[in-house]
Amino acid sequence: LLMKAQQLAAAGRFAEAWTVVAPLRPAINNNSQALRLYALAAHQTGQRDQTIDALGRIVALEGAPADIIGALADALDSAGRSEEAAQQWTRLV
Repeated sequence: LLMKAQQLAAAGRFAEAWTVVAPLRPAINNNSQALRLYALAAHQTGQRDQTIDALGRIVALEGAPADIIGALADALDSAGRSEEAAQQWTRLV
């Protein structure tokens, strides 16, 4: 199913990718690459809370990669959580 979701996302069919990957969230909780796909599909379909949750989990799994911290800060800011976003941006300095 992850392969199918990846193909759909690569084709720009994010809504369809989301319907495939969203139910897999519990099963992919420890797979940062799968969570990246989940976060992308969530972001592209306006699922802010799911995007933030997945990005936070990726940060925990991968030891705070800069690209994900930046994406997390942006997602938090877009959700109106500017103080939390600023904390994430500070981690990059």
